[in-house]
Amino acid sequence: MDNAIIYGCGANCRKILSESLVDEYSILYVVDRDSSKWTSHNNELGDLAVRNPADLENEDYDYIIVSIDDWKGAVDDLVQVYHVSPNRIKVYSRFKKRVFDFEEKNNEYYFARYAGIDAERTIAFGLLFENLRNNEFANYKKVYVVGKKVDYQWIHAFFKIFKPEIEVVYAKKRITKLEHYTKYIITIEEYKDFTTDLSCIIRKQILILPFWDIKNNMRYL
Repeated sequence: MDNAIIYGCGANCRKILSESLVDEYSILYVVDRDSSKWTSHNNELGDLAVRNPADLENEDYDYIIVSIDDWKGAVDDLVQVYHVSPNRIKVYSRFKKRVFDFEEKNNEYYFARYAGIDAERTIAFGLLFENLRNNEFANYKKVYVVGKKVDYQWIHAFFKIFKPEIEVVYAKKRITKLEHYTKYIITIEEYKDFTTDLSCIIRKQILILPFWDIKNNMRYL
């Protein structure tokens, strides 16, 4: 059973606990920014302690479950102030009455905020995210990014957070040596020229992300 800490000790936290929405986790304690609520035992929260969020930096846990409605502000605090990795954050929705993975809750906000991705690139991000969810990177140890430096930078950030065991390498516009167990992510508009050069590569090793001006090229698609 994974260990979890709940962020926010208000009404949503009580609802999470009373409706057994976190029974799959072992809840260690609750954290809250309001120091007046800190206590070693809170009767309304099943005698759980309410502690300073700063304690997170020295705690061994698997997930943080954000219970407050202003979950975006809470995530900002957790990532920027308390150095919590985004892939360890889960978010409670009182409307749907369940706990989401943070990236499932709002992946566009997530990347715009923490990986430097502007909203115009969400089509490319969606393709990459779906490939990851479908285990398309499961058997690869390395990713080559063929394209602009800025494309490499955000893809590198993506893998650092979601799949840190994969090495991400910037390859500009040319690959001179093919490697096994390597995925090639192509972000350049001249992708057809590139794939022709790699005619002997296994098709499954190539992922094309449309980072170029999509609107001006719709007639060619």
